[in-house]
Amino acid sequence: MSDDSLIPKERPRYWRPLDRLLEGGGTALVVAVLWAAFGLAIVLVYGLRPNSLGRWLLFVFLAPLVWIVGEALVEGFHAIPFVKRARSSIDERTQNQSVSGTRIVYLLFEAIVLLTLFFTIIWVLGLVDP
Repeated sequence: MSDDSLIPKERPRYWRPLDRLLEGGGTALVVAVLWAAFGLAIVLVYGLRPNSLGRWLLFVFLAPLVWIVGEALVEGFHAIPFVKRARSSIDERTQNQSVSGTRIVYLLFEAIVLLTLFFTIIWVLGLVDP
């Protein structure tokens, strides 16, 4: 089975309004809405509440960038060959199960590894005291 069979030949119907908006020069609007959504998600998920105008401006401009960089780093971690093999192996073994103990344990282990790497990098850079 080739990978080409997984790629749809034409875009689904729900993409059509977005395509029309982008063709009409609405790219800035789409970026602004996504930026606001990232900012709102960070406020809701992490409960951050800046308390001055300067901090709000810093938050509005930097928080989505930090979120996107974090997502990119996690995707980069998932691209490592042995991580990719482990993930696909677990996905294949647990594809017919709605809740899988194996998948939960793997995701918890992956989170611990990523958090350990994150805090080690912050510690090496001197951003926190040990």
